[in-house]
Parts: sequence; C-alpha cells; structure tokens
Amino acid sequence: MRFRILFFWAIFSFLVLISMSMVSLAVEYREVQASDILKQIENGEDVYLENCRIIGEFNLSKIELETIPNPKYYELLEHGFNKKSLESFRINEELKVVESNITIHNSIFENDLNFLSVLFKKSLSFVELNCAPTANFICIYCGDSASFSGSTFGDSVSFSGSTFGDSADFSGSTFGDSAYFSYSTFGDSAHFTGSTFGDSVSFWASIFGDSADFSYSTFGDSADFSGSTFGDSAYFLDSTFGDSAHFTGSKFGDSVSFWASTFGDSAYFGISKFGDSADFWVSTFGDSASFSYSTFGDSADFSDSTFGDSAYFFDSTFGDSAHFTGSTFGDSADFSDSTFGNSADFESATFVDTVSFSDTTFKSVSLNGTDFNEMEVRWDSLENSLVFDGLTYATLVRNFRNLEQFEEADAAYYQYRKLRQAEKSWISFQTEWPWISFPKWGDIFMWLTCGYGVKPFRAFGLGGLIVLLFSFIYLGCPTISLRNGKNIDRIHRSLPESLRRFIPKIDWPNLGISRLTTAENCIQEVSFFDAFYFSMVTFATIGYGDWYPKDKFRKWVMIEGFLGWLTLGLFLVTLTNVTIRP
Repeated sequence: MRFRILFFWAIFSFLVLISMSMVSLAVEYREVQASDILKQIENGEDVYLENCRIIGEFNLSKIELETIPNPKYYELLEHGFNKKSLESFRINEELKVVESNITIHNSIFENDLNFLSVLFKKSLSFVELNCAPTANFICIYCGDSASFSGSTFGDSVSFSGSTFGDSADFSGSTFGDSAYFSYSTFGDSAHFTGSTFGDSVSFWASIFGDSADFSYSTFGDSADFSGSTFGDSAYFLDSTFGDSAHFTGSKFGDSVSFWASTFGDSAYFGISKFGDSADFWVSTFGDSASFSYSTFGDSADFSDSTFGDSAYFFDSTFGDSAHFTGSTFGDSADFSDSTFGNSADFESATFVDTVSFSDTTFKSVSLNGTDFNEMEVRWDSLENSLVFDGLTYATLVRNFRNLEQFEEADAAYYQYRKLRQAEKSWISFQTEWPWISFPKWGDIFMWLTCGYGVKPFRAFGLGGLIVLLFSFIYLGCPTISLRNGKNIDRIHRSLPESLRRFIPKIDWPNLGISRLTTAENCIQEVSFFDAFYFSMVTFATIGYGDWYPKDKFRKWVMIEGFLGWLTLGLFLVTLTNVTIRP
C-alpha cells in the first residue's frame, strides 16, 4: 500500500513539472513594429509593452522631438575634449526630450537600438529584455529611476556619458562582448548585483552616488574603473574579475568591500584613494596586484587574502590599522617607502620568497608567526614599533645575518635579550632557598658587561672603571666609619659637643702597595700614577714584580685579578663575535 502511494505521488509530481514547462513554452511573443512605438513616443504617449517581439530599427533620432542643450557636451569640452573627438564618440550638442513613461518588460528587440542623446523626463523601465547585437544609449539622461534589470544585451552596448537619476538598476543583467559606461554619472544608487559582463567593460572616469553595488558579478577579460569616483559605499563582494581589473586613480567613499573577490592576472589599484574602510578580506589576486602610491583610510583589511607572483604596495599610506593577517604572498611583496598608521598586522602571514619594507615607517607592527624567506628592512624601522615575539626576533636576526646586515642583526638581538630579560622575575617563587632569580641577574650581568655579546667596548669600559676603582683602593683613599679614630680627635674637639655624635669619623688607612727595595727604613711615596700602574698590571694579570701589595690588601689584588681575567675574556669573546663573521 505504501509503495502505491509513493508511486502515485512520483507520477503526479512528474506530470506537474511537465505541464509547467509546457505552459512556459506556450508563452507567445506578439509582434510589434518599432515604428508604432516611436510614433507613440513622438506623440508624448506612455508606452507599456510586455512579452513582445519588436520588429524594425528602434531609433529615436528619426522622430521629431523637442531639443535642449546637452550639459555633458559642454562639460566634456571644459575637460579638454574637442568637438571632433566628441563627434567621434557620438555625443551630440543637443538632447532630444522624451515626455513619455516607457515600460517594456520581457520582450525581444530584433534590430539595433538607438537612444543617442535623449533626455527621459519620466520613468524608463526595460526589465528582462533581450536586445539586438548593438544597443546605443550614449549620453542619455534618465529621471528618477531607470531599470534594466535581468536584461540581456548583445555584442555591444554603450551608456557612455550618460546620467542616471536617483536609481539605476542593472542587477542580474548580461552584457555581451563589450559594455561602455565611461564618463557616466549615477545618482543615489547603482545596482549591478549579480550581473555578467563580457570581454570588456569600461566605467572609466564615472561618478557613482551614495551606493554602488557590483556584488556577485562576473567580469570578462577587462574591467576598467580607472579614474572613477565612488560615493559613501561601494560593494564588489564575491565578484570575479577576468584577466585585468583597473581601478587606477579611483576614489572610494567611506566604505568599499571586495570581500571574497577573485582577480585575474592583474589588478591595478595604484594612485587610488580609499575612505574609512577598505575590505579585501579573503580575496584572491592573480599574477600581479598593484596598490602603489595609494592612500587608505582608518582601516585596510587584506586578512586571509592570497596574492600571486607580485604584490606592490610601495609608497602607500595606511591609516589607523592595516590587516594582512594570515595572507599569502607569492614571489615578491613590496611595501617599501610606505607609511603605516597606528597598527600594521602581519601575524601568520606567509611570504613565499622576498618581502621588502625598505624605508617603511611603522608605529606598531606585528610579525608574530610570519613566515618569510627574505625580508629587506632596516632595523631602525622596526626597533621602536615591533610587537615582541621571541620567534619573530630570532627569525629577523637570522634574516639580517643572511643578508650580511650584521649591525642590524646585532641591534635586533640586543633588543630581543633586553625584552626577554624584562619578562623575567626578580624573585624565584619556590619554597626552598635560593629565592633569587639567577637567570634574571645573569642577564643583567651580561647586559652590563658586554651588551649580551654584541657590544665589546662595554666590557672595555667596564675594565677601565675597575682599574680606576682599585687604583684609589691601593692609593689609600679616605674611608668613612662610625668608630673613633685618633687622627680625627682634634677636628672633633673643635666642634660643638651637640654635633660630635652625629658626624662620622674619617680614617686614612696606610698605603696599600709598596715598591721592592733593599734600603731599610725607607719612607716611600706612592703617587696616583703608581697606584694606577699597579692596578693595571694586576687587572691584566701581568705582574712585573716591582710593586707588591701589603698584607691587608692582598684580598683586593686577588679580587681585581679575577675580575680582570673575567672582563678581558668577555671583551675578547665579544670583539671576536662582532668582527669575525661567518
């Protein structure tokens, strides 16, 4: 029983689908002469047609209509065009005025369309049309709204120099080999969502109003938006571009999004200006992507994007934040001479071969987890801006050494050790002694004595201080103590009784060194140079034997000798490290 029910519903569904397709195929297009429609327009009558096959040439230039001066003609003259070039572009000096509402839906134009230099005062609705191989809408002026949604245009269609009112709707349309919208002006909104463009489409030097939406569109071999101006928002979400996409010298408003878009062999955005937000997240670029000499607003997001063989961002300016997190770059990525604002994020980015940050300016840059083969950068660009990450520093040090930038490598290593030392605790938190953090103190010792092995003259200077200090010790400099001394009693007696107990007494010990001599009871004088000489030979562990320490000063000689051996060793090792490179 259940099988019979299922079989019945399957047969019923099949018959319904067949009947629906038959009904759709049964839609007949009634034939209408283009001349009849033109006559209605000439008489100022409204036109409403649906499911028609329009026969004959639809040419508005062949009917008598009121004319007015063409503003676009004079505007282009002011921009440097001459009359001959405008004639070659078929931009007339006068506009024909159409007073009719024109609505033609789901119809077919058998022959060419010519709407050259026409002002449509009322609505123009060409929805789901199938146009002839050539359609000419050059320099038309549309009123409040113009709709061409769902239409199919033939080999060539041109809207160059046209002006659209509040709304222009081309969503879901299909364009043939070439479509031209150069020098066009769009009102508040321009909708090209889900449109398909043929081999070539040009929006060169066009002006878009508040919103321009090209999301989910497909562009052919060439898409040219060079020199265009976009309003508050421009959307190219999930769009696909062919061999080349040109946005050179374009100006974008507050927000532009190319989220998840795919670019062909080349994408040109050089000399462009982006507003507050530019979104290229998860986009894919072909062999070449150029954003050189461009200016980005508050946020530029290229996170998780994929770049082909070369990506050019040289001499570009980024605003508050630039995100290249997780992006992949091909053979060459060039950010030289660029300026980044508050934050530049390249975390987990992958540079297959070479990336250049030569003469680039950063305020804060993160390279945590970044993978690169070779990075061209000066350390002074990163020194005060690099977000600390141990692995990143180690990779940079290795990169500088591979490029024979040894001073840069030393500077990066020195800062790495300082930052790592700052992270260590002064106290070792454990239950048993010692509670002192020996790694912390060891790092401080290496910092003071030899600059972590990259500053040899720091050890040299430390050695000089040690020699000088012990020179004063051997000379017998005065030492301060709180015990009474016989040599100071006279000074104390001259002071008021109330002050004596608060003033420490000063002892002048006997000299710490003596010259070897055979004379008995010889009174020797020791100059500072003598003490310095003895301290130097003791520090260097030379010991000529012409001077010797007195009993109470032997411990100082032993200490200085040990410090001299340690300091000279550090100096020689550090000097060797920075002068003899692999």
